[in-house]
Amino acid sequence: MQARYDELREDSVELGGMKSPDEIYYDVVGGRKKGKVYGLGSSADIYYEKSSSRSSQSTASYTPSIISQLEQRVSEAHQMAADSRRIAEEQRDMYERQIAEQRNYMMEMQRQFEHFSQVIRDQCSGSDFSRSQPRDPPSPGGAGAGLAA
Repeated sequence: MQARYDELREDSVELGGMKSPDEIYYDVVGGRKKGKVYGLGSSADIYYEKSSSRSSQSTASYTPSIISQLEQRVSEAHQMAADSRRIAEEQRDMYERQIAEQRNYMMEMQRQFEHFSQVIRDQCSGSDFSRSQPRDPPSPGGAGAGLAA
């Protein structure tokens, strides 16, 4: 029986995990027989919903009980929470990378600004630049004209 369960479980996983472990077990033991599920006895109602008609009780159809449905919903909620945490961590990591890239970009811009500022200062303080600038025109009356009076 364990080998059959393992085989069906592997098949389910290969198909995308469509069947729950409860449903696989139900299939392996052949469903309800005389109102009971093999290995569970009368407590089968906790895991598997009773069928309303006698004829369907002997078939191997699976109808999950409310407990099984709630367990499935809790499992899905845990998975959604884990997915949400993973997405939040990915977004935080992406945000931190963007901040680091912006810092690096700003530092490179500052470095370039300082470099170009130094180039301009060097050009302005050089003798070629100061000689090529027009000078103020001489005062009327020549140099020292204001002193002679």
